[in-house]
Amino acid sequence: MKLTKEQIKLIEDNTVFSIEETSDGYEVSWYTDAGEDFSFYVSDEDPVGEMINYVENFDPEEHATSWIGGPGAPGIRALLDDADEIQKHLFELKDFLLNNIH
Repeated sequence: MKLTKEQIKLIEDNTVFSIEETSDGYEVSWYTDAGEDFSFYVSDEDPVGEMINYVENFDPEEHATSWIGGPGAPGIRALLDDADEIQKHLFELKDFLLNNIH
């Protein structure tokens, strides 16, 4: 079930995330305080369920280690702090979805 324009606006107005509709789903994104262009994709079949599933499976340590040594990447501590911040905002997204959209 596709998200309505009103649902997208609610999510964008109440979380740090932007949602861009693609041909077959949505890109959920946010520029972190450390400058990462963080994003993930969900299909238009069950976008809310897929966002919740993404949140529940996000591993901050795995995310941080994937950036170690990358071009322009900050140090390990900054990467871990940034990944923890991403997880915090993802949990806020999940809570908002469960209480207002899903």
